[in-house]
Amino acid sequence: MEFEENKKQTRTSILNGLATGIATMCFIGNPIACWMWFISVAQRSRSYITQATFLIVICAVGALGSLAASIVARVIDKKSNWAIANIVYISICFVIGALLTWGFLALINSAIW
Repeated sequence: MEFEENKKQTRTSILNGLATGIATMCFIGNPIACWMWFISVAQRSRSYITQATFLIVICAVGALGSLAASIVARVIDKKSNWAIANIVYISICFVIGALLTWGFLALINSAIW
């Protein structure tokens, strides 16, 4: 029984580690993608606008995927405190990042167009 418990903790540690890493990379990459989008809109370069928009979407999908991995880790191991911390961290950062990104894009769209 102890072996199964260790196996469960190892799985959740791997899931939580990947979720934390990927979410952090997405939260760091999102402002960079927004800056790329701003530059491409200012230059009116359609192909670069598409690429920057794709990067913003990838950051959002990566963060949501990390949230899903943390929820799965919590379901696998009910005693995992790291999963709870991850869920809170990713949820708060995702909401703040989404609101800032949406507000920034709306501001630039209203100013430029």
